Amino acid sequence: MEESITEPKEHKKEPRKKIEREEGGMKIGLLDLLWPVLPFLPMLPIKGTIMISKNLRKTAKEEATDKAGTQEAMLELQMRYEVGEISEEEYEQQEAQLLDKLEAIRKDEEQN
Repeated sequence: MEESITEPKEHKKEPRKKIEREEGGMKIGLLDLLWPVLPFLPMLPIKGTIMISKNLRKTAKEEATDKAGTQEAMLELQMRYEVGEISEEEYEQQEAQLLDKLEAIRKDEEQN
């Protein structure tokens, strides 16, 4: 029983083709198309960071001024106290924080 050994096939490398597009008889390469935007490429990480920070700031402000969410947290806190999950001291401490937050939201609403 002979095992046949196959020789690896040679892959012919074809020369890279330049990406071109003909426009009115004129050849335009990929570099020609990208040339106008190349100077702005180094700025993309900075612009992305700025965009992310603006979105984070907007989200933080929305959460900080979420009156309904704070009122819901007050109700949840009261229910936890009534069923005995938290002590009176914890309840009073957390209630004071939530009341301060509601007061800050009210002041912010008055300013706007």
